[in-house]
Amino acid sequence: MTGPRVPSVEEEGESSAGATVGSTQRDREEETAQEHAPEISIEERRAKFGLRCAAQISEGQCSNPAVIPCQICQLVAYCTEECMKRDAEYHSRECPPPTEPPSRSEPTSEIPDDPVKDMGVFWANYAATDILNLAANEGAEYNGLLRVLLTGTFGLRHLIYSVVALPETTSPLLHVTISEMELPHLYRTLLSLLILRKGIEINMDPYEVADLVTHVWYSYKWPSHVMDFIKNQLAADFQPFTGEEEVYVLSPGEDPCRIYPYDSDKMPLVIGFSLPYWEAITTYLKETIDQQPIHRDREQDVNAYGEPLENAFARMSPSRVAGLVKWRQTGLMLAYGDSALPHVYLNPPDGFTHEPLSEWPMNEILDYTPYAAEADVYGKMVAYVREMLVKFQLRVKKKGILIKLSNAGTVKMTGQFKDCFVQYPKFDRIEAGHLFDISPPLCFLSFSPLLRHQDENPFATLLIMTRESFTNSETPRAKELKAAEKNKLFQPVSQSLDSIAPPVQSTDNKYSAACVHRHFALQVFDREWDMFSDRYLTDPLIFNFNMLEAEDLHRSIFQTGWLGLEFKKKNTVKPRWQNRLMPRTGKILTEEDATNLRRWMSWSTTKPERWLEWKKIGDVSWAKWYMYGYYIPFPHWRDYSARDLEFLYGFVTEQSEFLGAENEYENCDCGDWKRLNRCEHEHKQGPATSAEQEPAVPSEEDDSWMKMDSGEDSAAGGATEKSKQKKKKKKKKKQKKRAGKK
Repeated sequence: MTGPRVPSVEEEGESSAGATVGSTQRDREEETAQEHAPEISIEERRAKFGLRCAAQISEGQCSNPAVIPCQICQLVAYCTEECMKRDAEYHSRECPPPTEPPSRSEPTSEIPDDPVKDMGVFWANYAATDILNLAANEGAEYNGLLRVLLTGTFGLRHLIYSVVALPETTSPLLHVTISEMELPHLYRTLLSLLILRKGIEINMDPYEVADLVTHVWYSYKWPSHVMDFIKNQLAADFQPFTGEEEVYVLSPGEDPCRIYPYDSDKMPLVIGFSLPYWEAITTYLKETIDQQPIHRDREQDVNAYGEPLENAFARMSPSRVAGLVKWRQTGLMLAYGDSALPHVYLNPPDGFTHEPLSEWPMNEILDYTPYAAEADVYGKMVAYVREMLVKFQLRVKKKGILIKLSNAGTVKMTGQFKDCFVQYPKFDRIEAGHLFDISPPLCFLSFSPLLRHQDENPFATLLIMTRESFTNSETPRAKELKAAEKNKLFQPVSQSLDSIAPPVQSTDNKYSAACVHRHFALQVFDREWDMFSDRYLTDPLIFNFNMLEAEDLHRSIFQTGWLGLEFKKKNTVKPRWQNRLMPRTGKILTEEDATNLRRWMSWSTTKPERWLEWKKIGDVSWAKWYMYGYYIPFPHWRDYSARDLEFLYGFVTEQSEFLGAENEYENCDCGDWKRLNRCEHEHKQGPATSAEQEPAVPSEEDDSWMKMDSGEDSAAGGATEKSKQKKKKKKKKKQKKRAGKK
């Protein structure tokens, strides 16, 4: 069965550059829509949804805005002195918060490489970010098409952040595809998108919509008004899942895909799930609607995945630890002083005891103002996320956006997008999440066919986030420096660093929670982040995947490129380090640096986050693409890919014929697969911006020592002239040999 046509303002195969046609008429329509769109002041609505007085009165919690904080814990605030006095007896049970952990473990002679085991359990362990940065790339007045692919954990947050960050002067046509493989994240993404779409459609107060979405994203239990909205407003949207309305079913090979479009003037959605996921989502929805009780042991989850409290006390203030403990106990995304009594309905996804703070930028939450309870980090996060969602809705009401939601995974992604969404996608931005840290070869094999070529959009970028390059280098020099760093825990380093984090006093140099603060100070201010990371990324023992190119056996793909991709020496979309903490006044550390270190190390995730950017400068044959996957050792590649290639990528060939194929295949922009140079269609495309425009590059340290090759000499950009001649001779010999056999 043929699937529904995706709502689009452009014909299939049209490039980003060609999407500006008719933009004048669209701008006029947008201006008219803006004239009739209700103007909602964020400041006016803040008061109703802002921090409430923490005092308990006969009717429940006082609903007046909080302005007077508790001067001891800074976790709660009150509307008046009278309310503060009325609540004093109750609040004294938890204020001041404990300053010591309930127990301590014995020191150990084994010193860890990192002060905290920052693995991340359920929530994304790196912050939402602007993956477009139009002002520095396509331009602050760009109004063409941009296709975006988000595949990292809970990619919807990147979309929210990026749309809010758009310059007011730009109005791009955003076609965003979100792929979520983990069922709980897929569920909260789907449900929140349906709520956002419905809220915009019925012109609902965006703060009320944001409040619903925040609970769906983060709260272990839902308040009654969330359930009422789901039952009353989204009943019709659930028909595809309950079987009351026909949906389209496509069968690309062995993995049937069911898709359904949700039409809307401002926020059309297209969802496409494989049948097992579709059935699982149906079960989730049924449990939610029927309010079936789901019993989960949060204490057991904390014991399995939670950080020991003695480590938390070593890197957090007592008030910060109090917020962590309350989150572990209740799992409610509320201000610290808000009542939990109305929250009675269980939220299906589990694994919530890990802190969700890591999903949003630390500084933007901690510096959120105005907020009376300064130490209430979770309350600030509620206010911050809610406001981001409000701004997103206001922007979408004016500009519109198309969103596609899929559960496509890694290698199968290209085929599922092509078959389920009736187009062959080429994306201008791809956010690959942390797949690189899990399997670098799989990351590049999955996304290299999907990135738009630089000739079509010179700013098209594959964005990869790594948290492992800072600690995983195993070169002799890196090992030597890490060993020296461990010795510095107990020895003086410099008057400047020792003044903000003194050496640990220990006679036997054993590691304990008392070492955590000093360990963080050494990693942040004493370790050379770029050197450690670059040595890891340029290690050919780890990142040499060019086993088919004899001349590149001893170099990393970050130097040679791979699969048509080339590593960008200078980032143009994201700063290199997302969460780097730099001294305020050069090399001399001050008390301000000590304060910044304490808040940095008290965050829920502390590993340095580095963004790696890649561009597409060439194409590789599908034969070579497959052979790389076959020779690189990761599980079941041969069984998985050889069987799937025909229906995924349009091959009409037997496996044995494919493995010996000499002719290259490429994708014609009309969407059909043709042999090289045999498509009769003409596709005239221009760049996304004028050739004279140069991207704004963040100021960063020179990394020329990595000796990145130029595109024409790299394995990604093409072979050298000598290797090209060898290949031509080899090809002629094979052709003569075949002719002789015939």
